[in-house]
Amino acid sequence: MRKLTIKRTKTIVASLMKAQIYIEDPVNQELTINDVPCRKLGTLKNGEEKEFYIDEQPLKVFAIVDKITKDNCNDVYQIPAGNEDVSITGKHIFDVSGGNPFRFDNNVLTEEMAKNRKQAKNRGIITTIVGAVVGVLIYTLLLRPILFPDGAQTPKTFSYDGMSITLTEEFGKAQTGDKYDVAYGSKAVAVFVIKEEFTLEEGFGDLTLEEYADIIMQGVELEGVTPEIKNGRAHFKYDYLNPTTNETYWYFTYLYKTDDAFWAVQLATEEENLDEYSEKITQWAETVTFS
Repeated sequence: MRKLTIKRTKTIVASLMKAQIYIEDPVNQELTINDVPCRKLGTLKNGEEKEFYIDEQPLKVFAIVDKITKDNCNDVYQIPAGNEDVSITGKHIFDVSGGNPFRFDNNVLTEEMAKNRKQAKNRGIITTIVGAVVGVLIYTLLLRPILFPDGAQTPKTFSYDGMSITLTEEFGKAQTGDKYDVAYGSKAVAVFVIKEEFTLEEGFGDLTLEEYADIIMQGVELEGVTPEIKNGRAHFKYDYLNPTTNETYWYFTYLYKTDDAFWAVQLATEEENLDEYSEKITQWAETVTFS
């Protein structure tokens, strides 16, 4: 036997979540993660470090959020064979479309691991976009044609817990699952809103908007993307190609700081709609206010 030490680096991202740690074990199987039989080692709270005892053969260690999302929100670390103790670290990263997954540090990615991350990212984005848009589609196909004429551009203000954004009557409230506080959508654009209250973590409210944006960008892991700080908000955008559907999505993300929370308002659309909606998305973002 040898000792495995895992430290979860303290970060604001997913601060209230417990990372679930599993080890490859075909004999005492409790859960299957990406077709690998595993047993649970334990959980890690934000900033926590724990020691576990493991066998000396090569083993895979998984970090998941929960059993429901185990196959699309996880990371795997390959521990080589040996009798020496092993120490690894990791943290949750900010990824609003992927469920803020855990990532092991200094992980030498094998082809299998890289494929696992890519597939997990794809499934996470599909789940987020499709899951939220299911409600949007129900609204669009069943309610909007009855309530509003096609192409209705009449401004309509939506409010949630002190946040307001003015869109149009083409939009309706959408289902969000557990990844967003509220979401709205039309036939072409989805709007996702996350509120992180200062009470989530001690000292959270002492951060400036710039510091909060830096933390978010550290987790986003996007090359060449820098947030723009202007008019009391931080803004960045990025695109993502879904290799399964071969469709590219554009995400426009706006970060705000209010008296009691940080907010992320994200507007998303397919690339084919970008020319038509890019300016409108910017205009809609300009209407965000807090009371």
